[in-house]
Amino acid sequence: MSIANLQTASVGAPVTERGISFFPVYLLGNQLPAIATGETAKLKISELDQASVNNLRIYNPTDTSILVTEGEHFVGGKQNRAPNVSVLISAHTTLSIPVSCLEQGRWGAQQEWGRATSFVSPRVRSKKREGVSRALRSRGSRVGNQGQVWKEVKAMARECRIFSRTGSASEVDEHILRDTGRAKSIAKICDRGVQPQQCGIVVALGSKITDLELFGAPHLLEAHYERLVRSFFSENVDSGEIPLVSDVLAKIQEVHSLDFKERPAVGLGEEWHIATGGVTGQILSLDGSIVHGAVSWRA
Repeated sequence: MSIANLQTASVGAPVTERGISFFPVYLLGNQLPAIATGETAKLKISELDQASVNNLRIYNPTDTSILVTEGEHFVGGKQNRAPNVSVLISAHTTLSIPVSCLEQGRWGAQQEWGRATSFVSPRVRSKKREGVSRALRSRGSRVGNQGQVWKEVKAMARECRIFSRTGSASEVDEHILRDTGRAKSIAKICDRGVQPQQCGIVVALGSKITDLELFGAPHLLEAHYERLVRSFFSENVDSGEIPLVSDVLAKIQEVHSLDFKERPAVGLGEEWHIATGGVTGQILSLDGSIVHGAVSWRA
């Protein structure tokens, strides 16, 4: 993979709650134009004229490019969905983007669009990315393994003894996050907030480094930070020794040598995908600079 500025990343000391450690990541030399993202970006979401489970229409009515992030959890429409890839949509542009369903039992009356209280669970995201990567390699499609996504949502609900009439991932997440202890831990992490110049996080569950979430600029991370943090507290963690900062940095630098495959992006830029050996990842870049990337190391 030839995104050289990934090798300029540095890592800070973590903050840990309930066995979940968040290491701040800093990215030097990453040059991006003005980009908006998140809830204040004024993105317009709608179903296609002929509604499809696997696609949504997005419209950018503003003068600034808008980032739609793989991992966001859109609720409403005919059913809740999540983008299969990160998309950078240029000003005053409409696109059809590939999505996965996160609510198997509803396909009905149109509901107003909004965002769930957290990003998609890391476990579900990893399965979703794996399916998309394999579909791209085998048939050039970004329609992932929808059945595997539903299976993972069901597994989480079963483990938590939660029943959702529509199989809604957001209902599972909300039930988990109503736990008082988790809520206090989330508040501590979120109150600390994004550090100056911080662009991303590496997450360790106990002693195991599991996830990298990297944005091309601090304000892009800040727009999603609280929902992103909440998503990791859907995990139950065995205690373990916290990884060293040097181990985390080595893990990030290993990403540079992974066998990512490049594709033209749905919107602006280029996509890089991998799903092999327990690693799933996507990176969206623009003119050689990272816009958004997510990599998971999960068995």
